[in-house]
Parts: sequence; structure tokens; C-alpha cells
Amino acid sequence: MRSEHKELLSVKEFAALTGIEESTLRYWDRIGVFQPSLRHEENNYRLPPRGDYLVGYVQGYYGQWDDLPGRLATYAEENGLECEGPVYAIWLLDEICIQNPAEYLAQVSVRVRKRKSA
Repeated sequence: MRSEHKELLSVKEFAALTGIEESTLRYWDRIGVFQPSLRHEENNYRLPPRGDYLVGYVQGYYGQWDDLPGRLATYAEENGLECEGPVYAIWLLDEICIQNPAEYLAQVSVRVRKRKSA
């Protein structure tokens, strides 16, 4: 399976890369918050896309991103990168662990690659 999908990460690899616990990633997958791009049919392995990610953090209530995705896109453009794929948001602190919505914290990321020269 891994040889067929060398561009994908295992949950363990993604956890090590992001610092998010494997159990948290599996829970988020189960409830539909953050799902992998591919799941192996035989063993149910979850395989997020391998690659480089541009990551930013935003604090505040849901929807108060202050155009962070736009700022990530501008940073990518100014540094010779292209954004590919969707923008992912992972809420690291939310109503489950924080009472004040102004203190919610999200990690926002998008996969990037070096821009091809024209």
C-alpha cells in the first residue's frame, strides 16, 4: 500500500509532523472534523497528503479568521509558492476546553509547492 501512495503520510507521520496526538487525529476523523484524503480499504489506514504546508494560527470565535487564508495565499505568492488543495482548519482550543470564545485557537493550513517557472 505505501509503495502505491508515496505522496501520502501515515497518521503516525502526520502526528509527528504537526504535534497533534494520533488519538486526536483518529477521533477527528471519526466525527468528520478532519478527514484524510485516502483510506486503505483492507486495514482502514488513514493517509493524509504528504507535502509541505503553510500554517498559521488564529485566535477568536468561529469565523473570525481575519482573512488568515488570504494572508497565507499572499505569503505563498511572495515566496514563490503555489497553494494546492483546500484550506484546513483544526480547532486546537474550542468550547470543549475554553469558556471564553475570544480565546478559541485554530491552526489553519494549506498544502503548498514551489511555483513552476514560466
